[in-house]
Amino acid sequence: MRPAAVIGHSQGEIAAACVAGALSLEDAVRVVVLRGRALLELSGLGGMAAVALSAADVRERFTDGDGLSVAAVNEPATTVVAGLVEPLAALLKRCTADGVWARRVDVGYASHSPRWKPSASDC
Repeated sequence: MRPAAVIGHSQGEIAAACVAGALSLEDAVRVVVLRGRALLELSGLGGMAAVALSAADVRERFTDGDGLSVAAVNEPATTVVAGLVEPLAALLKRCTADGVWARRVDVGYASHSPRWKPSASDC
């Protein structure tokens, strides 16, 4: 079987690039290892949460200047949010109080967000 196309998101992009022949297996492994090291350095600087709302509806729940952002849209009514730990916890609390399903993703970093690159104050 030969696929006509392959796609992936996040770590899956690396696998898709390898399967498509854009990266050798060795290069794909190297990227995965380097990404893992970067994640270790960023661990503890943020978090992520899945929310059962559209990206537009989730953004309406952000507080100005809270540092939260949409990290991924998994489907029309499921959005992943990333940002600092405290604002993320406050968003989860607001969602739960409103009966909106929302759960913390078990990671200690804010992947796919502006928090991915730590500022000088975080160092």
